[in-house]
Amino acid sequence: MTMVLKIAVAGASGRMGQMLVDAIDGAVDAVLCGALDVAGAASVGKDAGAYLGKVTGILIESDMHAALAGA
Repeated sequence: MTMVLKIAVAGASGRMGQMLVDAIDGAVDAVLCGALDVAGAASVGKDAGAYLGKVTGILIESDMHAALAGA
């Protein structure tokens, strides 16, 4: 039985964050369950995969506790 990792990405709208969101989206043993960015960032409230043209169902949060709740 394969264990599935529940991962939250900090800095989700940055270059590295988007790379991680994309990698997690393509992984069979990981699932994106949170995304975090700084308050006031244009990406807050948008889908974590929006810049990649994907829908992840995970909104980018500025509240650390909300973004990490499921990880």
